[in-house]
Amino acid sequence: MRWTLQMRLLVSITPPLTRTDLLLEKELLGRPISLRESDYTPAIAASPFYVTHSNSSLWVVRGLGVSKDDSFFENIRLEKGSPLRLFDLDLAHRTFGYDAPTLFCTIECFLRDELGFMIAKADTHLFTRSSRYVAQIPPFFIIAIPKHLVHPGDCTYTSNEATFGQHFHQKGSGRRVCRLPPRAWEGDLEVLNKQSTERWYQKEQKDLSRQWKRYWKAMNNEEESLQN
Repeated sequence: MRWTLQMRLLVSITPPLTRTDLLLEKELLGRPISLRESDYTPAIAASPFYVTHSNSSLWVVRGLGVSKDDSFFENIRLEKGSPLRLFDLDLAHRTFGYDAPTLFCTIECFLRDELGFMIAKADTHLFTRSSRYVAQIPPFFIIAIPKHLVHPGDCTYTSNEATFGQHFHQKGSGRRVCRLPPRAWEGDLEVLNKQSTERWYQKEQKDLSRQWKRYWKAMNNEEESLQN
């Protein structure tokens, strides 16, 4: 009786699974790990898309939190095994939410240190470029994490190499600030405007609808041939 009451109490206080939780559950099936969306530390980052550097697998962390002014996670230090949810907020804003790269992962290991950053290998759990969180084939990713966000036990200061164009400059106040490579909209590369983005999105929806129609038509034809 007491056990039944305890189980009912546990069920009542456990929040229901979100759509993202269900996607993560599916993607992590068979792995010795089980995480929900709330287990991942959120981070604002620059994804490998619309960037001027040549590393097509590199995410660059700008800061921890769900916005640039979020200070809730300021005392967290990342280490091997830390769960992260990277979100390209700038690109999502520039494309009006149509291109919203998001990466759920853990830090598999730290590969090397560079000027101002530790470079980590990501163990990808869920990757999507859609704000609707539709799982896509997870490519290989690495993450550049500012050294002040990394646990001291995983942080080294032996290299001044800068492989993705980062550099520091000193402000008039004497504070050293890291400058990252510009995004496409900060340079000469073309980024879609709102009208172009909407046309692209509508075309994608029409193409997807046609694909599903062809699929169901083929399925119906197959059923009819089996019946005959």
